[in-house]
Amino acid sequence: MTTGNKLWMLSYMFLTETRLGLLVPLPSSIKPIDCCWVYKLKYKPDDIVYKFKAQMVAKGYTQTKGLDYFETFSHVVKLTIVHILSALATASDWFIHQLDVDNAFFHGDLHEEIYMKPPPGFSLPQSNLVCKA
Repeated sequence: MTTGNKLWMLSYMFLTETRLGLLVPLPSSIKPIDCCWVYKLKYKPDDIVYKFKAQMVAKGYTQTKGLDYFETFSHVVKLTIVHILSALATASDWFIHQLDVDNAFFHGDLHEEIYMKPPPGFSLPQSNLVCKA
């Protein structure tokens, strides 16, 4: 099994365990979203690689507004809010934690059915299977 297949299988296992995605036959009236892998290296301060990260990303930019989707939303935080909270925590002598959230995009509520093609290089038992969320 190639590295891409192993990464895809790990992502797919997460999706099925959380019931966020299943491999299903593609309905004839649906156009699935493409996806790709984004690879990153994490470095220690002395420039030694300590972590390899891979993330499967949907190519949402291939969709047409009004045809494939009607609205977008992204959770964002303004830097001034971060500064204010940091100053408040420092002034109040609060302990500050850092948190990296994996799969944060899975915490939104989807009311639509989303169909995504498997990443390039991944082989499926049937050619018409896609991931449904």
